[in-house]
Amino acid sequence: FYFLLHMLTTVALQGVDYPLNDLLQSLPLHHAASAGRIANVAYLLYTCKAKPEAQDGTGNTAAHIAYLNGHKTLGTYLMTKYPYLQNTKNSAKKTPDMIKEAHNEYEDLYEMNVKDSESEENIEITEQTNENKLITKLMVSWLQKTKGKGFKSLVEKNVIDYSKGEAKTLLTLATNFAQSIGDGIARINSTFKGKLVLVGSAGDKARLYAPDEFDFTWVLDWDDVISEFVEMPIKEQLKNRYKHKILLNSETPEIKKLLHKTNLLDEFFDCAQEAIKEIIPSLDPRLTLISPGIKHIGCGVCLSLAWYGKEYQLLIVNIDLVPSIKTRRPNNFPQPLLAERFIINPHLEPAYIVQTHIGEGEYRTATTLVEQQIMLDPSLEHQSFVFMIAKLMISKLKSEKWAPLFFKDRFRYFDSQFFKIPTPSGFMLKSAYFHELENLPNAEDWKGNCIVNRLRGIFKAMCRKTEDTDILYSGMIHNYFSPTTQPAERGLMAPAILNFIQDNENELILKQAAP
Repeated sequence: FYFLLHMLTTVALQGVDYPLNDLLQSLPLHHAASAGRIANVAYLLYTCKAKPEAQDGTGNTAAHIAYLNGHKTLGTYLMTKYPYLQNTKNSAKKTPDMIKEAHNEYEDLYEMNVKDSESEENIEITEQTNENKLITKLMVSWLQKTKGKGFKSLVEKNVIDYSKGEAKTLLTLATNFAQSIGDGIARINSTFKGKLVLVGSAGDKARLYAPDEFDFTWVLDWDDVISEFVEMPIKEQLKNRYKHKILLNSETPEIKKLLHKTNLLDEFFDCAQEAIKEIIPSLDPRLTLISPGIKHIGCGVCLSLAWYGKEYQLLIVNIDLVPSIKTRRPNNFPQPLLAERFIINPHLEPAYIVQTHIGEGEYRTATTLVEQQIMLDPSLEHQSFVFMIAKLMISKLKSEKWAPLFFKDRFRYFDSQFFKIPTPSGFMLKSAYFHELENLPNAEDWKGNCIVNRLRGIFKAMCRKTEDTDILYSGMIHNYFSPTTQPAERGLMAPAILNFIQDNENELILKQAAP
């Protein structure tokens, strides 16, 4: 990165006072601070004579940005070297030190600063070089910190309630913001008219710790799109790691063109970039765009914002907006057992499925709408409770992108270099939960003394056994509602979590009954 920065400023003649991001007017110094690279910041300041007091479009200096992203060492370096930066306020009237303090409170929401009696900083070298032992250490640490607290109190404390307070306000603002972007995209290109639907953890009412992530799908009003469910040749199956592909076609020339290659995603992103420029002035003053502002993701766009409130003094908020296409369900498209048991989402009638563009003219079935209906079904209260416990356990094995370095280091093991410990993805957890729910639909099997058994069942669904021994290894698991149209994922480190549950069964059983 340092060499590329040198080439950018000397060979490419990128001026240090010239914005790299038109939307946010952010300079090279701001981008280096966002990445937390002290050497690059120093190079820009001393060699390239960048101005430390330079502000981006929302009034943030490099010191503001460093603290926003959890880079406390860099922030302290800048504030010590240039003490006059303390008087600089951004558009939310926050100084760098105010953001630093607010970030500390943000970390507390995720329990990043909670230490156990033995101090988990003292990780033995044998644990730091073995991901299984490191996971055990982290899970045992969580067990010690929550001693005397039951599953019920842990879930109630950590799951966000969007019906009150600033969580409710944020949900409303995020929804209005996403709606404004969708409407703006449709004004620029009328082919993109559609309906906004909240999905993801906020839509499932399963968000942990803070209301800082909102996922939306923009269901396009394309009524004439026809979908085919086609089995691929064996060679293509081996390459893609799934069996069927979904082909979409339309008689409408504009839609037909967008369905080709990456046209849909590219055009949607370009329109979103234009639309957001008109929306920024009308944003709530407590909500401001931060770097990178808007970026192209694999199936849509992602918007990055900072929230400055009272209940939540600082949140780094991500809003994803994904274009989707509702098509009539092909006759040969499989219908899993759970989809037949529960009411289908009103946005997705039984005769239809929703497709998401993943690039190069390829599509996959978007299962979030069906998943959400099951997650919110009131008859599954006890089952959803167990799912949240499993999600809470996995969350103790990973860090957020904005977390400070000391916290990220807890989740790294050394094997010739440092790696993050792998954990089961949210997609993997949901699929394992749905399989367990299909096998044991009765609520009596999910409450009271059965909770630990169900946790064991969920993580066991992610594992496989060797043929000649009982040794568990990470198994492959498919998306429950669309098992043959996207690759299976491996239940990384699920055996280690399962072993932890079995080794600490007595302590976990106590949490079943504890308040």
